[in-house]
Amino acid sequence: MKIFKVGEKHPHLTHPEYRPDIDGLRAIAILSVVGFHALPKKIASGFIGVDIFFVISGFLISSIIFSSLERDRFSFLEFYSRRINRIFPALLIVMLASLVFGGFALYSDEYKQLGEHIAGGAGFVSNFIFWGDSGYFDNSAQAKPLLHLWSLAIEEQFYIFWPLLLALAWKHRWGFLKITALIALVSFAANIYLTNNNLIEAFYSPLPRSWELMVGGVLAFIALHKPQLNSRYKNLQSILGAVFLALGFALINESRSFPGWWALLPTFGTAFMISAGSGAWLNRKLLSNKILVWFGLISYPLYLWHWPLLSFGMIVANADGPPPGIRNPAILISILLAWLTYRFVEQPVRTGKHRSAMTIVLLVSMIVIGCAGYAIYEQDGLKFRSASTITNEYSYDFRFPPVSRIQCTYPKKSHDGAWDWCTYGNVEKDPSVALLGDSFAGSFSEVLLNATKYFPFTFKQFGRGQCPPLLNYGPPVCAEAYKYYYDWVKNTPSVKVVVLAAAWPEYANGKNYGFATPPQAFSSMEFQKSFIQSMEFLTATNKRIVISLAPPGGENPRACLPRPFKIINTCQQPLKAALKYDRGSRIILGKLLLQFPQIKIYDPYNYLCD
Repeated sequence: MKIFKVGEKHPHLTHPEYRPDIDGLRAIAILSVVGFHALPKKIASGFIGVDIFFVISGFLISSIIFSSLERDRFSFLEFYSRRINRIFPALLIVMLASLVFGGFALYSDEYKQLGEHIAGGAGFVSNFIFWGDSGYFDNSAQAKPLLHLWSLAIEEQFYIFWPLLLALAWKHRWGFLKITALIALVSFAANIYLTNNNLIEAFYSPLPRSWELMVGGVLAFIALHKPQLNSRYKNLQSILGAVFLALGFALINESRSFPGWWALLPTFGTAFMISAGSGAWLNRKLLSNKILVWFGLISYPLYLWHWPLLSFGMIVANADGPPPGIRNPAILISILLAWLTYRFVEQPVRTGKHRSAMTIVLLVSMIVIGCAGYAIYEQDGLKFRSASTITNEYSYDFRFPPVSRIQCTYPKKSHDGAWDWCTYGNVEKDPSVALLGDSFAGSFSEVLLNATKYFPFTFKQFGRGQCPPLLNYGPPVCAEAYKYYYDWVKNTPSVKVVVLAAAWPEYANGKNYGFATPPQAFSSMEFQKSFIQSMEFLTATNKRIVISLAPPGGENPRACLPRPFKIINTCQQPLKAALKYDRGSRIILGKLLLQFPQIKIYDPYNYLCD
């Protein structure tokens, strides 16, 4: 195995023969991802296009490394140089464009977040950053123009470590197939475990995703050493692959526990299509179609361009999803930019002269833009910009209580993580108030903490996100948590007041829990039954019970602020937006609470909606 110096003449890495049908597969992958981002409700399964990309990457890169090592033609220098020349040009342009546009259009906190994501994208650790932030399907996803770089980060991590491991295996004469299969099995086991225990980690972590790349690696080994296996039943393999992919697109959506077992459909669907070869009828007639091949050729820059255009459009318009006035132009522009990037940036860099010098320029440029992003993050989004000064006139500040005045513990672990249990005020005293609720209950913690300055009391806050503070309601993690909390309240004599706070509109008319395993749906009748049972339990404790109705929702104050490039106004009248968000939950709760006249009701609408 040779490691060459820059500029030294040497035999090139071996590359598999070009297959137009693989570009056709790339086209299916990118069009499904773009469709999911543009029409998330109608093309709800489109995110599995990323899994198709993973298998293709595993196959192509493993083919190059296996064959080059076995022919003693592998060069780390050439391999990484080619990866830089392939990945960096389009990525640099998209990140630079995002940085420039964001400088004009984003408020300081938004630009700070973008700076962090630019730095993470340049270092190919975006998946770890988004893993620490929140879920791929959460409401804030639209406000992250570089969210899609998480999958590119996983691929780059694969490109960095996979050749090192295979070179070590080749040196010690370990079998490529055994190593690839072993990693695939370990990774798949981690995928199943984490999907059931930590869905966010399962989605973003490279370990539970590596098996999809390894499936491509196994295919590469078979294609090199056992081609007769692939030559059998080509058309049957191709049809089976198409069926698997069709089932994936038909059955998978964000309510599924993904990746998990569901990821087998797009992964093995892609594997069968690749294994069938370019001679299979479907591959030859469908996947090798000129239109699909063209989209496959521009798939990488199209992947990079489409989401920032959609995301920036939604941020500027303050829209929950891409409205047609933004969606359609953004998709058309992203296709145009992808072709221009492919034709005038990618191809000249990959086929032009002085590629070694270009590699160095690209590497330095990536370091510079990564440092620029980190500097923006460290400087709080450059508040001196005109886009930031807009918010100074309309600034609002939500602060959590100082950490020094809170003592948080986790009394018990569930299969879905820790439950919140925090003591506010004088942590040495027994609590006299218990605050129970979902994440909305946290909005009361600052208020109650301020109240302890004038009325000496201590309170505990109990919480579980997306779980209303009710008995026997929701998936097991919810029901289990609140059974524990209710028993604690009942058996703690010092507690005199119990406050229940939640986003009641999210539950009163029924609730779908996509994160549950398996996914679960609860009806309005089940909610009402649980609510009555819970109130009967609490009133029997002879403690004072206070129900806080949900604060007004449905309107982001930023929708009513001026913003550069804003052409769509989504600002609504506050009361109209609040009533729309309420979805009649106040009527439902009002009727139920008629049975419990001793329970006090606090309605934020009386103070916040004029």
